[in-house]
Amino acid sequence: MSPSTTQIEVSWELSSSLCSPDYYIIRYSLYQKLACSSPETNPTEFELNTNVTQYNLTGLEPYSRYQITVTAVNGTGQSEPTIGYSNTRPGQPSNITNVRVNPERTSPTRLGFTWQPLNCRNVNGVIWYYYLRIFKDCDRVGLPAGRTYLDNDFSYSSVEFNGLKACTMYELHINAVNRDVIYVENLFRAIGVTGVTSVVRGEESLPINVIGDTRGGEPSAIESVSYTSTAHSLHFVWEEPSCENLQGVLDGYDVDLYDPTEPPSFLEANIIVLDVTSHSITIRWAPWNETYDRGDGPVIGYRVYYNTHEQDDIAKAPGHLIIDPTFTINNLTRDTEYDFRVTASREGPVGEGMLSSVAGARTKCTGKSSR
Repeated sequence: MSPSTTQIEVSWELSSSLCSPDYYIIRYSLYQKLACSSPETNPTEFELNTNVTQYNLTGLEPYSRYQITVTAVNGTGQSEPTIGYSNTRPGQPSNITNVRVNPERTSPTRLGFTWQPLNCRNVNGVIWYYYLRIFKDCDRVGLPAGRTYLDNDFSYSSVEFNGLKACTMYELHINAVNRDVIYVENLFRAIGVTGVTSVVRGEESLPINVIGDTRGGEPSAIESVSYTSTAHSLHFVWEEPSCENLQGVLDGYDVDLYDPTEPPSFLEANIIVLDVTSHSITIRWAPWNETYDRGDGPVIGYRVYYNTHEQDDIAKAPGHLIIDPTFTINNLTRDTEYDFRVTASREGPVGEGMLSSVAGARTKCTGKSSR
């Protein structure tokens, strides 16, 4: 008998004392999960017929002992069944479920987690360890903020991490690893938030002060713009943003000069960010109308282009021409700054126009979660 994780190949030879059989009956049942200390009490027996002396039993449970019998059958009756036993190899542990934060073990610097432990029927091997790590939310490039191994016992159902930062979100990663087979597919994640204060015997502990920086935002509007002019020049003066309303590092000023008596082209149409999630951004722009027409035909649709600050190439949003001037770009990377531009496509040989001015937005760090 040749075993694998979920299959056993059975072969046999016919005794010289037996007449040639018409077929064979194979009966097999789960005798014992090898991680359990005792055999099955009410095993289910499966039966099949074959006319060959080799058969591959499939769909078996990993790390299990099976009882297998083979009986030869012809027109005069059946032979005595031949009984054998064979074990399947270790397989992937079952997924870990019901992972959640333990509020009784949560304080400003501590997080406790619980989960449904594995058992002898679903560990599918000799357990090596549970491997648990916590990451500060949105930090995937550095080392885990905490890690621990729980060795040699699949009945573990809780863990706690100490020395954490108060008022901070952490995400738990938990793996179960058994002998001979190491899988990452059985990873289960849970999110916990450290408390701000803890209450012990009715008295509230002192809060821990936490200092953090908000991300850069849009500068406040520039006011007090004045100018002087000659016959062929204009000189503009404005008040520089202060440290209170700059809201970031000043990269420079963007100055646009246009004739207000001329109708604005689509290139000056404002792009407005309507909604931002962790993986999508919705924008809207001023649609074409007759005021925007330069005699080259009406706009029949739009295209959206976007890129990150680390990208040199500009990506085009998938799909056909966009009719509605409101559009959502999906499958973005969370906590990332994106720039957006829009082009208008017109009928006739003009085709797609030039890129509009840039609008920027950053995807959120954390989206809504059902975990």
